Amino acid sequence: MDILGVWDGHDTGACVVRDGRVIAAANEERFTRRKLEVQFPHKALSWCLGAADLRPADVEVVAGCTSDFSVTLGRVWPKVKEDYYPVRRHKVDPPWNVEINRLIQNATGKLRSNRMFHALSKRALRKELARAGFDHDYILHIVDHHEAHAAAAALCSGFRKSLVVTMDALGDGISTTIGIGEDGDVRNLETMATRDSLGLFYQEITHLIGMRILEDEGKVMSLADFAYGVPDEKNPFLDLYEVNGMRIRARLSPGARYKLLQRTLWRNSREQFAHMAQRAFEHFTSQLFANAVKETGLSSVVWNGGIASNIKMNMHIRLLPDVKEWFVFPHMGDGGLAIGAALKVAKEVDVVHPERIPHIFLGPEYGEDDVLTALKGFAGKVRWERSDDAAGTAAERIAAGDIVFWYNGRMELGPRALGNRSILARADSPTAKHDLNLRVKKRVWFQPFCPSVLEEDCKRFFEDVDSYDRFMTMGYVIQDGLKDQLRAVINVDGSSRPQMLGQENPDYRRVIEGVRKETGDGIVLNTSFNVHGQPIVCTPEDALQTFVDTGVPLMALGDVLVEQA
Repeated sequence: MDILGVWDGHDTGACVVRDGRVIAAANEERFTRRKLEVQFPHKALSWCLGAADLRPADVEVVAGCTSDFSVTLGRVWPKVKEDYYPVRRHKVDPPWNVEINRLIQNATGKLRSNRMFHALSKRALRKELARAGFDHDYILHIVDHHEAHAAAAALCSGFRKSLVVTMDALGDGISTTIGIGEDGDVRNLETMATRDSLGLFYQEITHLIGMRILEDEGKVMSLADFAYGVPDEKNPFLDLYEVNGMRIRARLSPGARYKLLQRTLWRNSREQFAHMAQRAFEHFTSQLFANAVKETGLSSVVWNGGIASNIKMNMHIRLLPDVKEWFVFPHMGDGGLAIGAALKVAKEVDVVHPERIPHIFLGPEYGEDDVLTALKGFAGKVRWERSDDAAGTAAERIAAGDIVFWYNGRMELGPRALGNRSILARADSPTAKHDLNLRVKKRVWFQPFCPSVLEEDCKRFFEDVDSYDRFMTMGYVIQDGLKDQLRAVINVDGSSRPQMLGQENPDYRRVIEGVRKETGDGIVLNTSFNVHGQPIVCTPEDALQTFVDTGVPLMALGDVLVEQA
């Protein structure tokens, strides 16, 4: 059975699930070139159908997600989310009513779905699907927001039985759920409302620092490293919530909390402000997870939702004494909801068992003809040649100190580049780190980079390697004595977020093996192939334009090596 998954809220996207497995998935931003696209994913939907060799008429089941007030409003009147998109992304001056709009959004986020919202959402979704050629009879499901997050985590983990936690700012009036996943079915134990949202708290921290919500929370996490120590007894954020068993409760109203945050920022540097927020975030989530593990007796833990992008929080959870095995769904934000919704429906209508997702190379792939056609449009700007060993040449140039763009195979799904749309450099080069941040990526200087490391070298570089994280979802502490070798991929606190590479990407593996041959270390700096604020590149044209704009010396487009003219 083929199920089309569609998500049309924040970071829209689509997927096709066939017989319980995801065979194609992409987010709309990669096609429209608008980061975290909010409009209906017509291009992603069309690509997914084509990749699965389907026509609209072949699809009998469609899975959408979320029908709370906010998402339903955006479906019925798309102009509302379109008008807010440049404001949220700081592309225009702030409107006079920006704080009023924030209050309204937080208030409406508390409204759960009801029959009216559900009916309006279905009607609006059918209207957009009709534009995509869906003019036949098909079944349309709308899956609850957190049920979709939970299904993705449980079914892609491979664990037969696990503790399943979802946490984000809000979705369908809920911020957190705790349940037990058994053979892919998730039985809910606890549900927490938006009022008690830790994700919304972290969004407010991001907003007050002057960064973009739903986009720059990772910067807040990085900024927190640059504060001098703030003792817990002087951290007012540790009093904002209380954790009792498997429930978390806000001690203040949202309005009172926000005023406290404003006063605290006024009296502290933004580094200290970020540090106190990160410390509180880790404290409350670790306590909640520890209690849930103890009360359920389950040592296999999976989690999903926007908070799961915080890799330092993830590390605290992984290192809890009673957690024996873990899994974080790799596209943890709302951009992964299409997969979660489709898998949830697949589980309901077919026999689907948990199976560890082997990779997330689920997007478009472009062949040599596409590359050669794209190169014609950049005549005079680049020179190129075919190569029998593009991986070897890339490795030699990386080892020599060059930054290299690496474009190969099917595009990754989600926020992390995993070796098919990557920018690569030496892991021990502070010069490369500086150039990447300020000249190539054009982003703030304090953002760290992450490494790709060969699986067999992981335990030499990192402490407490309990399993191999293929998807860059987890923080690990770097072994003593090796920090100089990893100077370009280390956080200030000595941690890092590695991609631990097995045999799932042979071409990329050859690059890192080549670097190991030259340097002795099977590790490289790996960051996403994009300029900050833009989506990861999708097509060869996207790659070539970024290459020309940044002036990087070498790019491998499959088996074609490209240099600046």
